[in-house]
Amino acid sequence: MKPGERIYNKATDKQWSSQVYHKAKEVIGATLSTASGAVQYDYICEAMKRRYPLLCDDTIKDAKNPNWPYWKHIVASAVQALKKQGKVIKADNGWVWKGVELVGLPDNGKEETPRLTHDELVQKVKEIGEMLGRIAEVKSGPKFEYDCVWKDNPYASPKLVIEVCDKGNLYKDITSLEWAVTTWGAKGIWVIFDDSDFHKAKEMLAQKSQIYPIKAEDMLKLHSLLRAGYTQAIRSIFAV
Repeated sequence: MKPGERIYNKATDKQWSSQVYHKAKEVIGATLSTASGAVQYDYICEAMKRRYPLLCDDTIKDAKNPNWPYWKHIVASAVQALKKQGKVIKADNGWVWKGVELVGLPDNGKEETPRLTHDELVQKVKEIGEMLGRIAEVKSGPKFEYDCVWKDNPYASPKLVIEVCDKGNLYKDITSLEWAVTTWGAKGIWVIFDDSDFHKAKEMLAQKSQIYPIKAEDMLKLHSLLRAGYTQAIRSIFAV
């Protein structure tokens, strides 16, 4: 080791390592939850050092690898802890934040993840469109104000029109979606929170070939997969 460097001491460095651990979990959440795709571990470490340069003391080394700052070992431990909690998942090209997007997991006695609001899900739909290379606009439309529309360019008619229903008016939604199909030749996506509303919507759409119902939790799964880098697979689902 170089002059001024030392090996991590579990007893005397306990308070420092605890601070690094808790701050690392904050940085991981902030970094991954705002990323447009998977994030590599090295980038997480860079974000941690930018945010907390004084805590990221490079002179404190790992006993098993004296060339490696011990704070990076703590960051790695924080990542693994969040993985065990189901808040991050490992993708082929890095780490992906799940956070409130946890769906379909068995009940293990832990605190349930907060349910997204209508407007929060609309924002996710907008992000999906943008990740697929579309121009995505919310609260848009000349006759009906759609929750979100996807366009090929700012001046084109919408190619995909999305309505998000959270115990709303099913008949109003289907009327507006039918108008978009007839007027623009667009496809309609109907994102529905409630299971009973979803089954009712499927019955209402039995003879409608251009409007597709999807559960809110499944839309969130698609959002997570896109952030994990599965763009081509999701693109084929929406045919865009």
